[in-house]
Amino acid sequence: MLYWESNERFFTATLQRDLFGDLCIMTRQGGLRDKSGTTHIIHCHDLPHARSILRDIFKRRKQMGFKLFPETRQLGSDRVAQKRRRPSPDRAQLELFRH
Repeated sequence: MLYWESNERFFTATLQRDLFGDLCIMTRQGGLRDKSGTTHIIHCHDLPHARSILRDIFKRRKQMGFKLFPETRQLGSDRVAQKRRRPSPDRAQLELFRH
């Protein structure tokens, strides 16, 4: 799972297979302080298609001011002061972005 956060919002993207074995990307986004949010599933034709979609997600999140937090991070002072543990992306997910 890849996790991004801005001052007010979060966004996650997970590369996985659905029940039929097809490759898909599940995205979740929502507010950090409220319970609003959405989940989307993007079906991919193959791994190159998934790479392309994930690259577009990376670019868009960066443009919108989100920061990627692949592991542990300290929460800001305006939120509960505790460490949040995020699973780090596995090697297969990170390999998608190597050229």
